[in-house]
Amino acid sequence: MKTIFKIHRLLLIGTVILLPGCTTIVNWGKKNLYQGIEFQQDYSIPRSFIRSIKAYDQFSTFIDIHALLLVEPVRNAFVTEFINSTGKGEKQKNQLLKLQRDELKHFITFYVIVPKDTVLNLENSSWHIFLTVDKLTVDPYKIEPIELNSTYQLFFGKLYNPRFKTVYQIKFEACDLYDNPLIISTTQAIELHLKKLNKEVLLRWDLLKINQSSSYPDSAKDEKLDISSSNEHARSRKKSKKVVS
Repeated sequence: MKTIFKIHRLLLIGTVILLPGCTTIVNWGKKNLYQGIEFQQDYSIPRSFIRSIKAYDQFSTFIDIHALLLVEPVRNAFVTEFINSTGKGEKQKNQLLKLQRDELKHFITFYVIVPKDTVLNLENSSWHIFLTVDKLTVDPYKIEPIELNSTYQLFFGKLYNPRFKTVYQIKFEACDLYDNPLIISTTQAIELHLKKLNKEVLLRWDLLKINQSSSYPDSAKDEKLDISSSNEHARSRKKSKKVVS
């Protein structure tokens, strides 16, 4: 026992002595060996649209979730990072930006990371997922597990771990049955709800400041619905469309 204690003690002392030398070696390597061209990476904008929550049932975790809302600033950051990493030109960048804006017109999209034992597919899940846009409630158009793009992996950082996590893409239609956009420049907030029989959690994004600098319309079309009517139409989508899981 004393011998083992002495060995551990020697290892500890050796580690303390060698660690400063490691820093010197690393610095020498950076100075004398070509390190390539280093790019300054700032993911603060997309990361500001990540919401996380970990909820417990007494002492047991019943959900641990991270969600990224793909609003215009996030999509623009994705395009910029993708163009910079692939060496494409201004023409390709403008084309990608247009595709992203078109996607925004049709869908409100989230990338959601949960543990592998948390199933969110509509047909197999114990969770009911819906979105509230101010007072309007909307059911999902599509929920599916995906392979997360490498750029979005960087945005999530340490929150993304493919060994233990599953990434879901959750889409909601961006317009009602009359093609009125659900999110306009005066929209206050949206909330992503996950609800079970006895539990509910929600993730909230305040949008008013975002909308003022984004390309959301100033108002819906001339033909407008009241809140209760819109809510009825939004929920009635499931009767006319089969949700893909």
